[in-house]
Amino acid sequence: MADVAAWDNLRAASRAAARGKRRRPDVEAWLLREERELSQLQEELLAGSYQLLTSAATEFS
Repeated sequence: MADVAAWDNLRAASRAAARGKRRRPDVEAWLLREERELSQLQEELLAGSYQLLTSAATEFS
């Protein structure tokens, strides 16, 4: 799980999800709070407390 929660991997996944969609308001908003969101995600992944939400999985669709 540590590899998944590594900062570089989380940032790469975030940027890949946003690729080609950066001008969309929801994606712009995500990128503005990306560091905070990824920090929280990293903490939850490492603590084993992360729970996948349906809306989170489709946020950049």
